[in-house]
Amino acid sequence: MRKNRAVFAVATASALIMIATGCSSGGGSTASDPKAPLTVWVDADRAPQAQAYVKAHPELKITVNTVDAAQGSNTSKIALAEKAGKGVPDVVFVGSPDEISTLSANPINYPLALNGVVSQKVLDGFPKNTISRCTFNGKVYCLGNDEGQTVLWYNKAQFAQWGYSVPTTFDQFKALGIKLAAEHPGYNLGTVNGRYGSDAFFGSSGCPVIDATTVTSVKINTASPKCTRVGDVLAPLIANGTLSTLDLFDKNYTAQIASGKVIAMIGASWTADFAFKPMTTNSGTSFVAAGKYTAAPMPTWAGESTNWSGAVGGGIWIVSKTAKNQKAAVAFAVAMTTDPTIAKTQSTYPAYGPSADIWLKSKASDPWYAADPSKVLKTASAKVNPADGYVRYETQLLDSYNATIIKSGATDMSSALKAWGVQAAQAAKSAGYTVSK
Repeated sequence: MRKNRAVFAVATASALIMIATGCSSGGGSTASDPKAPLTVWVDADRAPQAQAYVKAHPELKITVNTVDAAQGSNTSKIALAEKAGKGVPDVVFVGSPDEISTLSANPINYPLALNGVVSQKVLDGFPKNTISRCTFNGKVYCLGNDEGQTVLWYNKAQFAQWGYSVPTTFDQFKALGIKLAAEHPGYNLGTVNGRYGSDAFFGSSGCPVIDATTVTSVKINTASPKCTRVGDVLAPLIANGTLSTLDLFDKNYTAQIASGKVIAMIGASWTADFAFKPMTTNSGTSFVAAGKYTAAPMPTWAGESTNWSGAVGGGIWIVSKTAKNQKAAVAFAVAMTTDPTIAKTQSTYPAYGPSADIWLKSKASDPWYAADPSKVLKTASAKVNPADGYVRYETQLLDSYNATIIKSGATDMSSALKAWGVQAAQAAKSAGYTVSK
């Protein structure tokens, strides 16, 4: 899961990104030495799972290193190891999946293409659009750990009390925001700061700002109707305060959640567990108590027949193409993403379908929810918009989004969209992309 974006850039990785011009063949050696040791890099959350695998496989020599999962950290370290020719991990967990776009490009060329080395049955167990986001030139370079597909979280009890209907289209969502501002000032329908607006709203709409067609080609066109229709919804709701411009985890916004001012939110699958459940009032009691919130399907954008989801978060596993014990490295990555035992204790929505089914059983019986959210979450996992891709300029994109859409979108959305497009294109070109519309 990637709830918060790191606010720093890693100098080494940035320098390498600037000269990225190609894509890894993903070849590597087809030989696999069963006696060769494995080095695995994981974050703190994945360390217990990795150590359990080590214990269950005494025949393998596996070293598990717990590393910093902040955005850019692993990419920088791998780039340095590749350059030095030593210390390259055989398998790595990456909590910021857009880094795959850097790791797959020249001069790093780190990942192994998994086509043919991971069974098609396993690959087919992941939602198609999850796999496609780290597929370049037809080659799959990662396995999904978890997903951040978006749904509409809402306070069912509050909606019933005020006689509100759950919006099924974004036109209805906009109308609800206008109605809410008039009838209950101070209440809101979520936040659009950073990725919570860029990935959840513009991403679900398929606005072409991170639509990577290859590891070096991307479509950017904020004049597209798939962008302007989002602006038409956001502008009046930002202006009347029913869409917040605070970060989801800003203390001023978490206070609004805790006091019950957030009656709905377009949010990731992890929003209930990490943004709603933990919130308490000043007296230490939880306002978002059992029986209030649940999930509804994403509203549908005007002109669409599918109610696409965006994606806010989700980690991935990557295997090195230089792994000497390739068979064991691949088996480790597959186990981390498909083992049913891991699924039972995973904190976020598993990307692998059968694991998700196991994980959802706990949601179905969780009394915190006003209604079982399982079906909604599962359906949304297969509907992440294919234009919501992984790119090397994600950090710059979100910074420019806040500097344009958030800063002036409420008063002049047309100009804000144009400025965002210009800045996004500049960031993409600086990262080595050929930009088209």
